[in-house]
Amino acid sequence: FVSALLFSLNFYAQINFEKGYFIDNNDVKTECFIRNQDWKDNPEKFNYKVSENDKETLEKTVNQVKEFGIGEFERFKTFEGPVDVSSTSINELSNKRDPLWVKKTIFLKTIIQGNATLYEYIDGFVIRYFYSYNGSGIEQLVYKTYVEDNVIIKENDLFKQQLLTKLKCETTTINQISKIKYTEESLSKYFLEFNNCGLDKKDNEKTILDRRDKVRRDNWVFRLKAGVNFNSLDISYKNSNNFLRNFSFDTSKTYKFGLDTEYILPTNRNKWSIFFELGFHSKYEANKKVFTGENSFGYEKTWSISYNCLDLGLGFRHYMFLNNNSKLFLNISGMYSPTLEANLQSDHNDELKLRSKPYLGLGFGY
Repeated sequence: FVSALLFSLNFYAQINFEKGYFIDNNDVKTECFIRNQDWKDNPEKFNYKVSENDKETLEKTVNQVKEFGIGEFERFKTFEGPVDVSSTSINELSNKRDPLWVKKTIFLKTIIQGNATLYEYIDGFVIRYFYSYNGSGIEQLVYKTYVEDNVIIKENDLFKQQLLTKLKCETTTINQISKIKYTEESLSKYFLEFNNCGLDKKDNEKTILDRRDKVRRDNWVFRLKAGVNFNSLDISYKNSNNFLRNFSFDTSKTYKFGLDTEYILPTNRNKWSIFFELGFHSKYEANKKVFTGENSFGYEKTWSISYNCLDLGLGFRHYMFLNNNSKLFLNISGMYSPTLEANLQSDHNDELKLRSKPYLGLGFGY
């Protein structure tokens, strides 16, 4: 029942339609509300509503539109043409230097928009960058890793030659281009510099858009935490006469202080995060008098425990947004509690060893 409830909340909370538009293949622009899924991989389709309160959800695919956008920064452009589908996995690298071209129809995400526009395409672990200049057709920037003689990994970095030939300012040097990496950050920096080349500052503000602003958010969250624990301990052991003894320490209250460090993943609308938890438990101390012996023959032993530990946890957290200000969360983590002090002994010099083992931590909250 609880699982069904949470999955239902999760389902409804993730349907978030934002103001956007699309341009169909007949160049007709439609203002609408598009479900923003903050895609990690480039989408092949999207859902939309004509008006925000519509109950009916419609769909458009990459073959039906030329472009669509969400909000101020999110823009996707349809591209039909050759795409290098060479594997990037080390175990599957080709021994050929040339790209493996396949004709595809895909959505490209706009990264830098200006006279020279930079696009990104992600499909799993495959990342490709494309560009267009002064309204020309879109072309892929070529970069490929391949294997030579089955042992040496080499790079085909033709994209540097493309930039040098087609997107070069008068002040750009070959040394500058040689340092460019096939990454969003490095290519974005170069495209911004190129678009700014020779332009008046006022024109820049109107014609150049850095659409990466959408994902520039506070991905790191730090929280100080405090709590109360209720601890108890059950003991079962055999004494020197091989008699089984069982006793329990009373429940005792201890305090916990800690730090929760969370990294919000920059995809899927901030719904997933990785977190690390460090906690310290105040000391748990208790005493217990235990009769030792058989029938009426024996004596009392006083057992005492003195115990404190750390809590170390690493896990995943999933958020379910109820509205803009409220959300539920679920988390699961691997936990380990190394002891700082662990003494369990009697007043007759008996001593038992305490050791901790890894365990699973589950959490749910608002």
